[in-house]
Amino acid sequence: MLLNADPTLAEVPGFTREQLDGLARSVELRRQQLEQDIQHYIRAKQQELRQHEQEVPSICLSLMTMRARWLIRA
Repeated sequence: MLLNADPTLAEVPGFTREQLDGLARSVELRRQQLEQDIQHYIRAKQQELRQHEQEVPSICLSLMTMRARWLIRA
C-alpha cells in the first residue's frame, strides 16, 4: 500500500486517473456544500437565540405584572 501526502498521486487498481480526479472533485464539492450548510444552520440558530433573548424581558415583565395583580387581590 502506497501512502501519499497528495491524494491525486495515489493509484487505485481498477480506476483511471480521470475517475479518481472526478471522485476527488466530487468529494471536495460535497465537503464545501456541507460546510456551507453548517454555517447556514449556525446563523439560523443564532438568529433564533437573539429573538428569544429579546422576548425574555417582556415575558418576565408580564409574569411579574400577573404576580403583582395576584398579590394585590390576595
